[in-house]
Amino acid sequence: KKAEESLRQSEKSFQDFFHNNASVMLLTDPFTGEVLDANDSACRYYGYARTQFVGMNISAVNMLNPAQIAEQRLRALHNECNIFYFVHRLASGELRDVEAHLSPIDSNERVQLLSIIHDITERKQAAEKLELAASVFSHAREAIVITRADGTIVDVNDAFSRITGYSREEVVGQTPKLLDSGRQTREFFAELWTALREKGHWYGEIWNRHKNGEIYATLQTISTVFDARRIPQHYVALFSDITSLKEHEKQ
Repeated sequence: KKAEESLRQSEKSFQDFFHNNASVMLLTDPFTGEVLDANDSACRYYGYARTQFVGMNISAVNMLNPAQIAEQRLRALHNECNIFYFVHRLASGELRDVEAHLSPIDSNERVQLLSIIHDITERKQAAEKLELAASVFSHAREAIVITRADGTIVDVNDAFSRITGYSREEVVGQTPKLLDSGRQTREFFAELWTALREKGHWYGEIWNRHKNGEIYATLQTISTVFDARRIPQHYVALFSDITSLKEHEKQ
């Protein structure tokens, strides 16, 4: 009797934990994929009433084919892997990226899979944007320079090294004055900084000095990166070597 009472208390504690939890939780049959229970958070997230959800097969929301889903369930059942990444379809038809933590549990003399679902759509989109930005930065044909608000260089791409002759290690921590050819006047740079402060961007031609001492012409776009209070945080400069074009124009 004590064992039975202990089991009842344990079951009640789990039910309280399951149904009152703010996390999205599902209980599924590891062999058939049938949804055995869904907490309120899951019903709100997926957009199904509990009476609709219970009895539904998990393949109705999981975009993997049923054979792949079954394989993942068995891996979770045998504790071969407990964290999975899926695309789930909500009742509205919207697709969301989720991270699912699956664990086998014994309940009412029946093995079930407890799934705790975390929506990672925004996190994945942010990661993809960062990956795309990094790819563009690395593969751009134009030189790219990123500086802090005080002008200190924090990063450059490979094209910068190809055009200027300076490696990344040589310029990080320096300022763009390293490239100064001496051809631009103080008034020129005063107008440039005024445009960056007031308009947030500047576009024009600048003569730079290569590491080997040669002077070359560049066509540059410089943009100000502001924070939410419109305070400059970084400057991003893109430029390309147009020396051959300038020589052609002179001829």
